[in-house]
Amino acid sequence: MGTSDFTLAAVRISTRYDQLLSMAHVERMLAAPNADEAMRILHDMDWASSLAESDNPEVFERVIEAGLLDLKHFLVANLPNKALLEYLLLPFDLQNAKASLFLFRIGEKYENIHTRLTPMGFFPRRLAFSVLENPDKTRDKDMQFFANALLQAHAALEKNPESPEIAEEILDDAILTHMRMALDKINSGTLKAFFQLQLQAELIKQEIRRDNPDAGARVVEATPFLLQIPTFHLYTDIKSAVKGTFLESLFTEGKALEGNAAALSDWELRLDLAILDRLYWPARTNPCGPESTVVYFFTKLRNAEIIRTILIGKKNQLTSSAIREIITPYLPYLRKA
Repeated sequence: MGTSDFTLAAVRISTRYDQLLSMAHVERMLAAPNADEAMRILHDMDWASSLAESDNPEVFERVIEAGLLDLKHFLVANLPNKALLEYLLLPFDLQNAKASLFLFRIGEKYENIHTRLTPMGFFPRRLAFSVLENPDKTRDKDMQFFANALLQAHAALEKNPESPEIAEEILDDAILTHMRMALDKINSGTLKAFFQLQLQAELIKQEIRRDNPDAGARVVEATPFLLQIPTFHLYTDIKSAVKGTFLESLFTEGKALEGNAAALSDWELRLDLAILDRLYWPARTNPCGPESTVVYFFTKLRNAEIIRTILIGKKNQLTSSAIREIITPYLPYLRKA
Protein backbone atom coordinates (compact mmCIF):
# COMPACT_ATOMS: atom_id res chain seq x y z
CA MET A 1 0.00 0.00 0.00
CA GLY A 2 1.38 3.41 -0.96
CA THR A 3 0.93 6.62 0.99
CA SER A 4 -1.09 8.04 -1.93
CA ASP A 5 -3.91 5.65 -0.98
CA PHE A 6 -4.77 8.02 1.88
CA THR A 7 -5.73 10.93 -0.37
CA LEU A 8 -9.50 10.65 0.09
CA ALA A 9 -9.22 10.25 3.87
CA ALA A 10 -6.88 13.24 4.08
CA VAL A 11 -9.22 15.42 2.04
CA ARG A 12 -12.15 14.49 4.28
CA ILE A 13 -10.11 15.14 7.41
CA SER A 14 -9.28 18.61 6.12
CA THR A 15 -13.01 19.41 6.28
CA ARG A 16 -13.10 18.47 9.97
CA TYR A 17 -10.51 20.90 11.29
CA ASP A 18 -13.29 23.18 12.49
CA GLN A 19 -14.07 20.47 15.05
CA LEU A 20 -10.66 20.97 16.66
CA LEU A 21 -10.26 23.48 19.44
CA SER A 22 -8.99 26.94 18.64
CA MET A 23 -7.85 29.55 21.16
CA ALA A 24 -11.16 31.33 20.56
CA HIS A 25 -13.04 28.20 21.71
CA VAL A 26 -10.86 27.92 24.81
CA GLU A 27 -11.39 31.58 25.71
CA ARG A 28 -15.15 31.18 25.37
CA MET A 29 -15.12 28.07 27.57
CA LEU A 30 -12.99 29.80 30.18
CA ALA A 31 -15.36 32.78 30.19
CA ALA A 32 -18.42 30.56 30.63
CA PRO A 33 -19.99 30.90 34.11
CA ASN A 34 -20.31 27.14 34.65
CA ALA A 35 -19.70 23.71 33.11
CA ASP A 36 -23.14 23.64 31.51
CA GLU A 37 -22.47 26.82 29.54
CA ALA A 38 -18.94 25.69 28.68
CA MET A 39 -20.35 22.48 27.19
CA ARG A 40 -22.70 24.43 24.96
CA ILE A 41 -19.63 25.72 23.13
CA LEU A 42 -18.85 22.11 22.15
CA HIS A 43 -22.23 22.02 20.41
CA ASP A 44 -21.33 25.18 18.50
CA MET A 45 -18.04 23.72 17.25
CA ASP A 46 -19.54 20.29 16.36
CA TRP A 47 -17.20 18.45 18.73
CA ALA A 48 -19.22 15.30 18.05
CA SER A 49 -22.29 14.30 16.07
CA SER A 50 -24.23 13.02 19.10
CA LEU A 51 -24.30 15.69 21.80
CA ALA A 52 -28.01 16.48 21.78
CA GLU A 53 -28.69 14.58 25.03
CA SER A 54 -25.58 15.70 26.87
CA ASP A 55 -26.31 19.15 28.27
CA ASN A 56 -26.02 18.11 31.92
CA PRO A 57 -22.57 18.94 33.32
CA GLU A 58 -22.68 15.71 35.32
CA VAL A 59 -22.32 13.74 32.09
CA PHE A 60 -19.41 15.67 30.60
CA GLU A 61 -17.36 12.48 30.45
CA ARG A 62 -19.87 11.16 27.92
CA VAL A 63 -19.55 14.39 25.97
CA ILE A 64 -15.79 13.93 25.72
CA GLU A 65 -16.19 10.25 24.87
CA ALA A 66 -18.70 11.12 22.15
CA GLY A 67 -16.12 13.32 20.43
CA LEU A 68 -13.47 10.62 20.52
CA LEU A 69 -15.83 7.92 19.32
CA ASP A 70 -16.87 10.26 16.53
CA LEU A 71 -13.20 10.42 15.57
CA LYS A 72 -12.84 6.63 15.66
CA HIS A 73 -15.96 6.02 13.58
CA PHE A 74 -14.81 8.59 11.03
CA LEU A 75 -11.46 6.83 10.65
CA VAL A 76 -13.09 3.41 10.37
CA ALA A 77 -15.31 4.72 7.58
CA ASN A 78 -12.66 6.63 5.65
CA LEU A 79 -9.25 4.99 5.93
CA PRO A 80 -8.41 2.85 2.87
CA ASN A 81 -7.73 -0.25 4.98
CA LYS A 82 -7.20 -1.27 8.57
CA ALA A 83 -3.39 -0.88 8.81
CA LEU A 84 -3.30 2.77 9.96
CA LEU A 85 -6.34 2.12 12.14
CA GLU A 86 -4.46 -0.70 13.89
CA TYR A 87 -1.44 1.54 14.49
CA LEU A 88 -3.60 4.29 16.02
CA LEU A 89 -6.04 2.17 18.06
CA LEU A 90 -4.16 -0.94 19.22
CA PRO A 91 -2.55 0.93 22.15
CA PHE A 92 -6.04 1.33 23.60
CA ASP A 93 -6.61 -2.42 23.24
CA LEU A 94 -3.42 -2.90 25.20
CA GLN A 95 -4.82 -0.64 27.89
CA ASN A 96 -8.04 -2.70 27.98
CA ALA A 97 -6.14 -6.00 27.99
CA LYS A 98 -4.07 -5.05 31.03
CA ALA A 99 -7.05 -3.71 32.96
CA SER A 100 -9.19 -6.74 32.09
CA LEU A 101 -6.41 -9.17 33.00
CA PHE A 102 -5.98 -7.82 36.52
CA LEU A 103 -9.68 -7.20 37.15
CA PHE A 104 -10.60 -10.69 35.93
CA ARG A 105 -8.01 -12.21 38.25
CA ILE A 106 -9.61 -10.60 41.32
CA GLY A 107 -13.05 -11.89 40.33
CA GLU A 108 -14.61 -8.82 38.74
CA LYS A 109 -17.35 -9.24 36.15
CA TYR A 110 -17.36 -7.36 32.88
CA GLU A 111 -20.80 -5.91 33.56
CA ASN A 112 -19.46 -4.23 36.70
CA ILE A 113 -16.32 -2.69 35.22
CA HIS A 114 -16.96 -2.08 31.50
CA THR A 115 -17.14 1.68 32.01
CA ARG A 116 -13.51 1.55 33.17
CA LEU A 117 -12.49 0.23 29.74
CA THR A 118 -12.07 2.48 26.73
CA PRO A 119 -14.23 2.03 23.62
CA MET A 120 -11.40 3.54 21.55
CA GLY A 121 -9.68 0.22 20.78
CA PHE A 122 -9.42 -1.56 17.45
CA PHE A 123 -11.27 -4.51 18.99
CA PRO A 124 -14.53 -4.46 20.98
CA ARG A 125 -13.79 -3.54 24.58
CA ARG A 126 -15.45 -6.75 25.77
CA LEU A 127 -13.01 -8.92 23.83
CA ALA A 128 -10.37 -9.27 26.55
CA PHE A 129 -12.89 -10.42 29.16
CA SER A 130 -14.48 -12.75 26.61
CA VAL A 131 -11.12 -14.37 25.88
CA LEU A 132 -10.41 -14.88 29.58
CA GLU A 133 -13.88 -16.29 30.22
CA ASN A 134 -13.81 -18.59 27.18
CA PRO A 135 -10.14 -19.41 26.51
CA ASP A 136 -10.86 -22.35 24.17
CA LYS A 137 -13.16 -20.44 21.82
CA THR A 138 -11.87 -20.01 18.25
CA ARG A 139 -11.46 -16.36 17.29
CA ASP A 140 -11.40 -14.55 13.98
CA LYS A 141 -7.93 -14.50 12.44
CA ASP A 142 -7.53 -10.77 13.13
CA MET A 143 -8.27 -11.31 16.81
CA GLN A 144 -6.26 -14.46 17.38
CA PHE A 145 -2.91 -12.78 18.04
CA PHE A 146 -4.57 -10.64 20.71
CA ALA A 147 -6.28 -13.65 22.30
CA ASN A 148 -3.06 -15.70 22.28
CA ALA A 149 -1.07 -12.91 23.94
CA LEU A 150 -3.75 -12.36 26.57
CA LEU A 151 -3.90 -16.05 27.47
CA GLN A 152 -0.09 -16.23 27.68
CA ALA A 153 -0.12 -13.17 29.93
CA HIS A 154 -2.82 -14.73 32.11
CA ALA A 155 -0.79 -17.93 32.47
CA ALA A 156 2.29 -15.89 33.39
CA LEU A 157 0.34 -13.94 35.99
CA GLU A 158 -1.03 -17.13 37.52
CA LYS A 159 2.47 -18.58 37.69
CA ASN A 160 4.16 -15.37 38.92
CA PRO A 161 1.50 -13.34 40.79
CA GLU A 162 4.22 -11.28 42.50
CA SER A 163 5.73 -10.25 39.15
CA PRO A 164 2.89 -8.72 37.09
CA GLU A 165 5.44 -6.99 34.86
CA ILE A 166 6.07 -10.36 33.18
CA ALA A 167 2.46 -10.52 32.02
CA GLU A 168 2.56 -6.88 30.97
CA GLU A 169 5.68 -7.43 28.88
CA ILE A 170 3.95 -10.28 27.00
CA LEU A 171 1.09 -7.96 26.09
CA ASP A 172 3.44 -5.08 25.24
CA ASP A 173 5.49 -7.24 22.89
CA ALA A 174 2.42 -8.58 21.08
CA ILE A 175 0.87 -5.15 20.53
CA LEU A 176 4.15 -3.48 19.55
CA THR A 177 4.92 -6.23 17.07
CA HIS A 178 1.51 -5.87 15.47
CA MET A 179 1.83 -2.09 15.31
CA ARG A 180 5.16 -2.46 13.50
CA MET A 181 3.57 -4.91 11.06
CA ALA A 182 0.78 -2.41 10.41
CA LEU A 183 3.31 0.33 9.65
CA ASP A 184 5.16 -2.00 7.28
CA LYS A 185 1.94 -2.30 5.28
CA ILE A 186 1.58 1.48 5.09
CA ASN A 187 5.14 1.83 3.79
CA SER A 188 5.76 5.29 5.24
CA GLY A 189 9.32 5.86 6.41
CA THR A 190 8.15 9.01 8.18
CA LEU A 191 5.61 7.11 10.30
CA LYS A 192 8.11 4.38 11.11
CA ALA A 193 10.57 7.00 12.35
CA PHE A 194 7.76 8.68 14.31
CA PHE A 195 6.87 5.36 15.95
CA GLN A 196 10.47 4.89 17.06
CA LEU A 197 10.39 8.38 18.57
CA GLN A 198 7.17 7.50 20.41
CA LEU A 199 8.86 4.46 21.93
CA GLN A 200 11.93 6.48 22.91
CA ALA A 201 9.69 9.10 24.52
CA GLU A 202 7.96 6.39 26.56
CA LEU A 203 11.34 5.08 27.69
CA ILE A 204 12.34 8.56 28.79
CA LYS A 205 9.09 8.99 30.73
CA GLN A 206 9.49 5.62 32.45
CA GLU A 207 13.07 6.40 33.41
CA ILE A 208 11.90 9.63 35.04
CA ARG A 209 8.81 8.06 36.65
CA ARG A 210 10.83 5.39 38.40
CA ASP A 211 12.23 8.05 40.70
CA ASN A 212 9.11 10.26 40.63
CA PRO A 213 5.98 8.15 41.13
CA ASP A 214 3.76 11.25 41.18
CA ALA A 215 5.03 12.55 37.83
CA GLY A 216 2.29 13.09 35.30
CA ALA A 217 -0.48 13.40 37.92
CA ARG A 218 -3.11 15.91 36.88
CA VAL A 219 -3.59 18.91 39.16
CA VAL A 220 -7.40 18.88 39.19
CA GLU A 221 -8.25 15.19 39.06
CA ALA A 222 -6.71 11.98 37.77
CA THR A 223 -7.11 11.45 34.03
CA PRO A 224 -9.85 8.85 33.39
CA PHE A 225 -9.15 5.56 31.72
CA LEU A 226 -10.59 6.79 28.45
CA LEU A 227 -8.06 9.57 28.06
CA GLN A 228 -4.89 8.02 29.38
CA ILE A 229 -2.20 7.90 26.72
CA PRO A 230 -1.23 4.20 26.72
CA THR A 231 2.32 3.43 27.81
CA PHE A 232 4.57 0.44 27.28
CA HIS A 233 6.98 -1.28 29.64
CA LEU A 234 10.20 -1.19 27.67
CA TYR A 235 13.68 -1.87 28.90
CA THR A 236 16.85 -0.49 27.34
CA ASP A 237 19.62 2.00 28.05
CA ILE A 238 17.64 5.14 27.23
CA LYS A 239 20.54 7.50 27.88
CA SER A 240 22.57 5.83 25.14
CA ALA A 241 19.54 5.58 22.85
CA VAL A 242 18.89 9.34 22.82
CA LYS A 243 22.50 10.55 22.89
CA GLY A 244 23.14 13.02 20.10
CA THR A 245 19.44 13.40 19.21
CA PHE A 246 16.99 16.22 19.92
CA LEU A 247 15.60 14.04 22.73
CA GLU A 248 18.84 14.21 24.70
CA SER A 249 18.19 17.73 25.96
CA LEU A 250 14.60 16.85 26.89
CA PHE A 251 15.83 13.81 28.81
CA THR A 252 18.36 15.95 30.68
CA GLU A 253 15.66 18.51 31.44
CA GLY A 254 13.38 15.83 32.88
CA LYS A 255 16.12 14.43 35.10
CA ALA A 256 16.73 17.93 36.46
CA LEU A 257 13.08 18.23 37.49
CA GLU A 258 13.13 15.19 39.80
CA GLY A 259 10.99 15.80 42.86
CA ASN A 260 8.78 18.42 41.19
CA ALA A 261 5.64 16.52 40.14
CA ALA A 262 3.80 19.51 38.67
CA ALA A 263 6.79 20.59 36.57
CA LEU A 264 7.29 17.01 35.40
CA SER A 265 3.67 16.84 34.25
CA ASP A 266 4.24 19.91 32.09
CA TRP A 267 7.54 18.45 30.87
CA GLU A 268 5.80 15.27 29.70
CA LEU A 269 3.45 17.34 27.58
CA ARG A 270 6.36 19.23 26.04
CA LEU A 271 8.02 15.91 25.26
CA ASP A 272 4.86 14.65 23.54
CA LEU A 273 4.58 17.86 21.55
CA ALA A 274 8.24 17.68 20.51
CA ILE A 275 7.58 14.20 19.10
CA LEU A 276 4.40 15.27 17.30
CA ASP A 277 6.25 18.28 15.85
CA ARG A 278 8.28 15.80 13.82
CA LEU A 279 5.12 14.94 11.88
CA TYR A 280 3.81 18.47 11.31
CA TRP A 281 6.19 19.30 8.48
CA PRO A 282 5.66 16.02 6.54
CA ALA A 283 1.91 16.49 7.03
CA ARG A 284 2.11 19.98 5.54
CA THR A 285 4.36 19.02 2.64
CA ASN A 286 2.31 15.90 1.83
CA PRO A 287 -1.20 16.75 3.04
CA CYS A 288 -2.68 13.75 1.23
CA GLY A 289 -0.45 11.22 3.00
CA PRO A 290 -1.12 9.22 6.18
CA GLU A 291 0.91 11.69 8.29
CA SER A 292 -1.90 14.28 8.27
CA THR A 293 -4.31 11.66 9.62
CA VAL A 294 -1.97 10.80 12.48
CA VAL A 295 -1.46 14.48 13.37
CA TYR A 296 -5.22 15.02 13.38
CA PHE A 297 -5.77 11.94 15.58
CA PHE A 298 -3.29 12.92 18.29
CA THR A 299 -4.39 16.56 18.20
CA LYS A 300 -8.00 15.51 18.82
CA LEU A 301 -6.89 13.33 21.78
CA ARG A 302 -5.10 16.27 23.38
CA ASN A 303 -8.07 18.53 22.65
CA ALA A 304 -10.15 16.11 24.71
CA GLU A 305 -7.80 16.59 27.65
CA ILE A 306 -8.10 20.37 27.38
CA ILE A 307 -11.90 20.13 27.34
CA ARG A 308 -11.98 17.79 30.30
CA THR A 309 -9.67 19.98 32.37
CA ILE A 310 -11.82 23.04 31.70
CA LEU A 311 -15.07 21.24 32.53
CA ILE A 312 -13.65 19.76 35.74
CA GLY A 313 -12.37 23.18 36.72
CA LYS A 314 -15.77 24.73 36.11
CA LYS A 315 -17.49 21.95 38.02
CA ASN A 316 -15.12 22.50 40.96
CA GLN A 317 -15.62 26.27 40.74
CA LEU A 318 -12.00 27.10 39.95
CA THR A 319 -11.32 30.56 38.59
CA SER A 320 -10.65 31.03 34.90
CA SER A 321 -7.08 32.08 35.65
CA ALA A 322 -6.49 28.90 37.68
CA ILE A 323 -7.84 26.72 34.87
CA ARG A 324 -5.79 28.64 32.31
CA GLU A 325 -2.62 27.93 34.25
CA ILE A 326 -3.37 24.20 34.22
CA ILE A 327 -4.10 24.00 30.49
CA THR A 328 -1.24 26.24 29.32
CA PRO A 329 1.06 23.28 28.44
CA TYR A 330 -1.70 21.89 26.21
CA LEU A 331 -2.24 25.07 24.19
CA PRO A 332 0.23 24.19 21.40
CA TYR A 333 -2.26 21.42 20.48
CA LEU A 334 -4.86 24.00 19.45
CA ARG A 335 -5.55 24.59 15.79
CA LYS A 336 -4.23 27.86 14.47
CA ALA A 337 -7.52 29.61 13.74
